[in-house]
Amino acid sequence: MNTQTPPSDKYGAGLPPAVIIKHHCTDEMLFEYQPTRQEHDSGFALRAALEAGVKSHTNLHGANLSEAYLGGADLSGANLSEAYLSGANLRDAYLNDAHLGHANLNSAYLGGTNLCNTNLRSTNLSRAFLGGANLIGADLGNAYLSGANLNKAYLGHANLIGADLGGAYLNGANLSEAYLGRTNLCEAYLGRANLRDAYLSDDIRLVGERPFLQIGPIGSRNTYLLSCITNRGLRLYTGCFSGTRAEFEQKMAAKHGGNEHEREYRTALALIDAHAEIWMLKAKMAEGQEP
Repeated sequence: MNTQTPPSDKYGAGLPPAVIIKHHCTDEMLFEYQPTRQEHDSGFALRAALEAGVKSHTNLHGANLSEAYLGGADLSGANLSEAYLSGANLRDAYLNDAHLGHANLNSAYLGGTNLCNTNLRSTNLSRAFLGGANLIGADLGNAYLSGANLNKAYLGHANLIGADLGGAYLNGANLSEAYLGRTNLCEAYLGRANLRDAYLSDDIRLVGERPFLQIGPIGSRNTYLLSCITNRGLRLYTGCFSGTRAEFEQKMAAKHGGNEHEREYRTALALIDAHAEIWMLKAKMAEGQEP
C-alpha cells in the first residue's frame, strides 16, 4: 500500500511520519503529506493525505490504496483511474464526478458511497459491497460487478452497457432508465428491483413493474433464457441470440427440432407467455391503454 517515512528536519522534531502515496506498479511517489498529530493518532492520516491530494488536483492515477480505510473521505472529482483499492473501506465516502476507470475495487466496501456521475468504466467491482450506494448517472460500461452486493443501490440513468452483473445481488435496487444493452444479468438476484424504463438499446426499453423473467440453466449451452417485456413487445436473450419470440422459436426449431432441448425451451416459452400476458396487460392498464 502506501508508506510512511520518519519525519525529516523540515517537519521538525516530534511530528508524526509523512504519508507517501505510491503507484501500485512503478512504486513512483505520487503524493506526500505531513499529517497533524491529531490525524495520525486518530488513524485518519491516509484519509487526510488523499483528501489533500485531491484538493490540490494531484493526479493519483494508479495509486496503491489496497485495504485503505477511507470512510467518509471527500474525494469528489479525484483522478484515481487504474488505482488499486482492493479491499478498501470507502463507506459513505464522496466519489461523485471522480475518475475510477479501470481501477481495482475488488471486495471493497462502498456502502452508502456517493458515486453519482462517476467514471467506473471497465472497473473491477467484483464482490464489492455497494448497498445503498448512489450510482445515479455513473458510467459502468464494461465494468465487472459479478457477485457484487447492490442491495437498494441507486442506479437510475447509469450506463451499464456491457457490464458483468452475473450473480450480483440487486434486491430493491433502482435501475429505472439505466442503460442495460449487452449487460450480463445471469444468476443476478433482482427481487423488488425497479427496472421500469431501463433501456436495452436506443429505441427498446423495459415497461411495467415486472418486465424481466430469467429461466435456467437450460438448453444445449446450459445457460439462462432471459425474457423482457418492452415497448416493442417481448424480447428474448440467450447466449449470442437476441430477438423476438418468433425469431427465437424459428432458430430453436431449426437447431433443436425434436430433441430434449426443444422440449425444455417450449416449456420455458409457456411460462414466458403466461408472464408476458399478465404483466404486459398490467403495464398497458397502468399507462391508460386499452387491454
